[in-house]
Order: sequence, then structure tokens, then C-alpha cells
Amino acid sequence: GNDTQTQVIINCGALNCLRNLLETNHKKSIKKEACWTISNITAGTKEQIQAVFEAGLIPPLVKLLATAEYDIKKEAAWAISNATSGGTAEQIKGLVDYGCIKPLCDTLTVND
Repeated sequence: GNDTQTQVIINCGALNCLRNLLETNHKKSIKKEACWTISNITAGTKEQIQAVFEAGLIPPLVKLLATAEYDIKKEAAWAISNATSGGTAEQIKGLVDYGCIKPLCDTLTVND
């Protein structure tokens, strides 16, 4: 959807629900779809990317990027990559501070 539609989802409290899906023992397909949804949000505005930070979604994304199965890692990588494309310098520094560089680089070497 567009940025307005994305904002409606954020305003409805979806980010906390998505964090719960990432942090609890849900099926692989649920985690993958949650990461995909977050990647669409991080493709939005700087304010929407900030909402992802404020909802505490970056640490579980980085953890999944480092430890999950490849199809989940790929979606987590998109979520982080989108945030780097549209984010502020401070947001990008935040991603680095959360430790995303090594798992991103490790993902580049995986054969899918």
C-alpha cells in the first residue's frame, strides 16, 4: 500500500502485534510474513521507520537475521535494507548499533 495506508496500520497498533509475532514461538511462515509486513513499513517514510524503532522491532529483526532459516532471514534483511534506504543518518546508525552489519553480510553468502 501507499504511505497513508501504512500509517493507518501503524495507528491501529499493528507494530506491537508484529513484535509479538517475531518474539514468540510462532510457525516459520508467521515469522516470515511478519518480517515481510515490517519490510513494507520500513519502505515508507522516515516517521514510519522511526515508529518501527520505537516499537522495539529492530532487535528481534536483527536476531532473526542472524539465527533464523533462510526464508525468514531474507525478509528480515529486506526490512533492514528498506530502513537504510529511506531512513535518516541517525536511524541508519541505530541499525548499526543494533548489530545488523554482520548478519546482513552473512546473509549475502548464503546460497538459496
